[in-house]
Amino acid sequence: MEGKNLVVVSFYDRRPISNLEQLLQSMCEFDAGAEYSLVIVVNRTTDEALKFDAAGLQPEVHYRHNIGMNIGAWDYGWRLRKDFDRVLFLQDDCYMVANNWLAAVESKLADSQLGLLGETFNNGWNLNWDALRIRLQNTPLPEHLIDGEVANRIDVYLHCLQNYGIDPGQSGLHLRSLCFAARMETLCAIDGFPIGHNYGECIAAEIGISKKVEALGLRLALIGDEEFAFIRHLEWNQDYPGGRFTKLPVVAKQIGRLKKENQQLRDKLQLQKRAIHDLQEKLAMPRWRQIAQRFTGNSADKRPLIDEGVG
Repeated sequence: MEGKNLVVVSFYDRRPISNLEQLLQSMCEFDAGAEYSLVIVVNRTTDEALKFDAAGLQPEVHYRHNIGMNIGAWDYGWRLRKDFDRVLFLQDDCYMVANNWLAAVESKLADSQLGLLGETFNNGWNLNWDALRIRLQNTPLPEHLIDGEVANRIDVYLHCLQNYGIDPGQSGLHLRSLCFAARMETLCAIDGFPIGHNYGECIAAEIGISKKVEALGLRLALIGDEEFAFIRHLEWNQDYPGGRFTKLPVVAKQIGRLKKENQQLRDKLQLQKRAIHDLQEKLAMPRWRQIAQRFTGNSADKRPLIDEGVG
């Protein structure tokens, strides 16, 4: 298919670099089915340059202040390279699971009536706003404020959408911002993504992107024929093949992270033990044998002509 593809990956520098490396590795393991250029946008909290294994890819790496979470990084990324025809946006927690992951995006976006693609809808929000307000009244979240006062989540989101100048529509149905894909002309038409400055505003921004696209008369759709057909996310788990994908609870994610960190510490300790063992063996070795190893590169048990005590 004609046209150029841009892939924009968001990364927060306080997150494990292994997640980003796993994504890049999976992009190599599974054939994209189309050519692309890669941009990584780092939401930075320090001045240190990002160090990672790019798995043979050659990404451009750009840095910005940590505002707007992944959506803020995505918005920054596509604006850098408006000479492309399509853009696939990925969180660093994503990873590929099937070949032709980019060809599928190209194929879907060839339909001029489709404006935004993702891997999963928030179908639980396919209710009118009044019903959602009642449903979520007992599920408060941090940083959900209106004029500094704690408020119902739905009221916060509607307030933010109004400030963003976005029509909320009749329901809260939207694509989750785990990954998005859109034509460049659509991104220009909606003037990119709204940028939240706290947790509540960022959730409103996720909702607002779908609403901005729908306001153009364009539809939302999955990249494949089912959820997570090509791109999956570390926070979403499938309990059994063919089963529903559910978001991992916060505790489960924390346990998984702690297990991973524990294994890394075990591996590091094992390496230290080996180094200590090697050092102990070297210290116990006669001086003449150490000298022999240095000059011969082996540990042949052959006493040199010089005396062991000669320095």
